Amino acid sequence: MTLTELLLSMVITGMVMAGLMAAATVMLRQVDNTEGRTNNARSEQNINLWMPTDLTSAESVDKLPGSVPCGGALPACPPGVDLRGSNALMLTCAAARSWGALALWRR
Repeated sequence: MTLTELLLSMVITGMVMAGLMAAATVMLRQVDNTEGRTNNARSEQNINLWMPTDLTSAESVDKLPGSVPCGGALPACPPGVDLRGSNALMLTCAAARSWGALALWRR
């Protein structure tokens, strides 16, 4: 093997390695985005699985904008309960009354 062949093979090997490293870098940078999309898909599948059961078990539905998940007037919720967002649907279930809480779905 001559010096020219050795240099040429090293240049080709370097170019192939640079391409492989670029591809690996792109894949590693996309891990967070892929994980986020996977989490969103999992959440949507959970809603699709559990929401119909929750809706059919409701005894009453309250669509008033002032409804709160803790029942009663607005100060009825303990500190730390996040009441931001729009009230899409308020469900009252028998099990929820026995636990002293209401089921809430907010979007």
